[in-house]
Amino acid sequence: PHTTAEYGDSLRVVQVEARRLSRMVDQLLLLARDDAGALHPQRQQLDVSDILEEAASRWRPLAQEGGVRLVTELPPDGTLSADPDLLQRLLDNLIDNAIRYTPRGGVVELQCLRSGGDWEIKVRDSGPGVPASLRPTLFDRFTRADEARGRETGGAGLGLSLCAVIARLHRGTIALDESVNGTRMVVRLPAS
Repeated sequence: PHTTAEYGDSLRVVQVEARRLSRMVDQLLLLARDDAGALHPQRQQLDVSDILEEAASRWRPLAQEGGVRLVTELPPDGTLSADPDLLQRLLDNLIDNAIRYTPRGGVVELQCLRSGGDWEIKVRDSGPGVPASLRPTLFDRFTRADEARGRETGGAGLGLSLCAVIARLHRGTIALDESVNGTRMVVRLPAS
């Protein structure tokens, strides 16, 4: 027999694990669909500022809970032809990583600007940065910044590889900007 509190704790653990496993299966399914040539963006005209601010709003409570400020610098207007679900997943992966690797009291910046015929979406954190040894394989599947991290604090190493797939499907790119302290991911997508 267990107390009500113990049963509640057990259910919370099961719920967290179920969410983690569901996310991992979903990521693997999307990667498998891409491998099979069956992942095709369902493009729509999206307001750039709206979709980025929506992403930031989803993640602000988690950032605040960890003592991290999430700030945005977004264009006043502009559109992008993209699959809203895939773009949302890309943004969620980048912001989640940035928050996860930023220490309490740090800042995560979500910035977007027009650069020629492209939109540049930048997600920067004030964390420790990406180790040089990891940079060549950063966008490969199952690459994790710290293999010693537990499941409760680290992912499966699929998020950035999925971001690379999503960027490619939208005729764009994703790269690590090594010229800054912390980590800054730069996604370039063609403007509408």
